[in-house]
Amino acid sequence: MPFKLNEHKLRSAEIEAFKNGLRLHFDAINLFQLGAYPSSYFLSVISLEELGKQRLIDEIVHLYWEHKDDFGSDKEFQSFCQDLEKTLLSHSVKQGFSVRDEFPFMDGQNLMQKKYLSKMFSAKQGRKRIDDWKMRAIYVGFDRNSLKGKIQTPRRFISKKRAMDQITAMNDYLINFTIFIRKGRWVLDNEALTRYINRPLLNKLLRAWKYKHKDTQERVKEFLG
Repeated sequence: MPFKLNEHKLRSAEIEAFKNGLRLHFDAINLFQLGAYPSSYFLSVISLEELGKQRLIDEIVHLYWEHKDDFGSDKEFQSFCQDLEKTLLSHSVKQGFSVRDEFPFMDGQNLMQKKYLSKMFSAKQGRKRIDDWKMRAIYVGFDRNSLKGKIQTPRRFISKKRAMDQITAMNDYLINFTIFIRKGRWVLDNEALTRYINRPLLNKLLRAWKYKHKDTQERVKEFLG
């Protein structure tokens, strides 16, 4: 009997992860406009993780089809599934998948990737900086995670600019993702999700957040003609 993964369920989960990532992104924008900068920052990072989950699920299905004939026993298949379940629970893996390779900035010229993401994903005491900042956006703590450090509050740590940089990064990501899908420069196996990533979504992203890096502005201008 062949070993089967419930591909339909995974495809549905991929769509829901993307939709939830969008919902969180727009919620983050709304909170920013209300002046709730720490909360908007936190939601924006969670949005990044959900969008990374969408890409991770897409990769899982791809790996399954590539290796499904290699499973020699039910035990091997169950081990494969358990490894995948663990990755879906890993914040760092989901964060990494949302920005892995250079997509959607294949020309390597995007300022958001060069200046913002390279800083946020640099190692800091063995952790991802972005995950550290995410926690600081929610909890009261101590500087350098030591009782000897100064008391640190979300409002002191997450400034308006810090929240703006994060949300701009996410909006740029989604704009470029949508444009590349519509232009056929990036192809998803999930046809239902591909149909969801359309011109109305792009228009909504353009209206929701006015800040864009110059290269994103140029890409939008070229796409819209």
